[in-house]
Amino acid sequence: MLGRIFYFLFSVLAATSIVAEPRMLDRLILEINSKSYTQRQIEIYHALRTIAMGEPIAKALPSSSGWKDAVEIFKNEILVYSNIENDPQRMESFQPDNKALQEAEALVQKAQLEHDGFRGFLRGYQVSETEIIRNLLTFFRVQAYVRSRIQVIGPTAGGSVPPLLSIDAKSDWFSSLQRMTPYRLFDRAKEYRPIELKKSS
Repeated sequence: MLGRIFYFLFSVLAATSIVAEPRMLDRLILEINSKSYTQRQIEIYHALRTIAMGEPIAKALPSSSGWKDAVEIFKNEILVYSNIENDPQRMESFQPDNKALQEAEALVQKAQLEHDGFRGFLRGYQVSETEIIRNLLTFFRVQAYVRSRIQVIGPTAGGSVPPLLSIDAKSDWFSSLQRMTPYRLFDRAKEYRPIELKKSS
């Protein structure tokens, strides 16, 4: 009899904990220059950046194995972008390379047509065409800034797309920029938690 009572209480507690578990629709991850960024924003930027870099589409999709790198890359690149976006002169100076931007847009469109997982990701996160372009513009403005700091010339004489670069977080120029730009990671930011995607009708 006592055993049945304990079993009943355990079952009720277990059921209650399941019901009480909140759905994870989004969460704050990072703050840079008093501007906050969410997991959804990071995952969308990471996906589009990965495809623009010509890396495998599977690497673009959210995963626990790639989350820490996605947060770190986003932090570093938005630290750069935050030092551009509020300065009209800098925004004018660091223009995205048009040919590279067009090629990235074509890669994204191709990925949507050919990869069910990526297409489902964009639908589930309700990513608009405007949001795709905005993220790609951010990425290519950061590219323009990074090229200026490490003195990579582009485009080439033949009109080819300049090489796409990753930020070296240990470089002097970036270390200096990071020190002078206020930022913080929110609690458990680098612990991966999947967002509950909106089911397409």
